[in-house]
Amino acid sequence: MTTTTVQIPLVALAVGSHEYGPAPVDDAVTTVVITVDRTVTKGGTVGLNGQPASTVVELVIWQSDDGGNNWDYRASATFIGGLYPSNQAGDPYLIGNLTVGLNPTIGRRVKANVNVAGANVAVAGSLVIF
Repeated sequence: MTTTTVQIPLVALAVGSHEYGPAPVDDAVTTVVITVDRTVTKGGTVGLNGQPASTVVELVIWQSDDGGNNWDYRASATFIGGLYPSNQAGDPYLIGNLTVGLNPTIGRRVKANVNVAGANVAVAGSLVIF
């Protein structure tokens, strides 16, 4: 299987829980990498780098091996608002990543929960599968 990249469109997410999927996953896929752009702005809503530390985005990935009857936790990441140095020069992180390994089985489905706390936040990014 070749690597496929899907852009995650820019959106302003309200405080609360948001579910994406479920979606079928090709049997050959073993890894998913989700990248979140911390620098985006949508209207008057800023991304994570423009938010206070009280703004939190939690991303949780689930996998089902039985058509969606049961869901198994695969991975999660918490992205906190604010500027955080990525190197000794103090340059801020511009992105956040979450890498997810999937169980090798046929007929899989995946879904994501995005939980936003603190304030509405702008997000965009990409999804790479291979």
